[in-house]
Amino acid sequence: MCGRYFFQMDRDNAYFFYDQVMHHDFPAFAQGEIFPTQNALILRARNDTIIADVMRWGLETTWGKRIINARMEGIGMKATFRPLLNHRCAIVANGFYEWQSVHAHKQKFYIHKQAQPLMYLAALYDQSRSFVIVTGAAKHTMAQVHPRTPIVMDETEMREYLGFQRDFIVANDALILERQ
Repeated sequence: MCGRYFFQMDRDNAYFFYDQVMHHDFPAFAQGEIFPTQNALILRARNDTIIADVMRWGLETTWGKRIINARMEGIGMKATFRPLLNHRCAIVANGFYEWQSVHAHKQKFYIHKQAQPLMYLAALYDQSRSFVIVTGAAKHTMAQVHPRTPIVMDETEMREYLGFQRDFIVANDALILERQ
């Protein structure tokens, strides 16, 4: 699961989309610790080009519930997500947060990639410009903190994902977990 993530815009780490985002008429987006319902920076493909955009985190369902994550297992079988499979986007993040229950207390962890200032989280969006983060079963060290994890990608994997050349793959063996 992914209930919050962190992103701070920096020219050094956002080199290929920084100029798009800093344009004077680019929509405002949240920075720092990002929560569901906030407008967030995303990347998506348009005519074989990666463009920056802003969308709201969380899909509003017809029964009035907000969904922030989508399990990759069986995602194509669920009526809520099936129409979104052709609407891929990537969430730009420095890291994300998870909580581990320890004796009726929740320990917060900040999770990021070693020696990489940015990571990209696989997501799907709808026509209302809202997105969900795609999650999978956690592996390696991540599984000790939480059973679910966002689909984390580096820049090359993100480009492949947006170009439909990469499926949902959990690869979280290089993640660093820091207690908060």
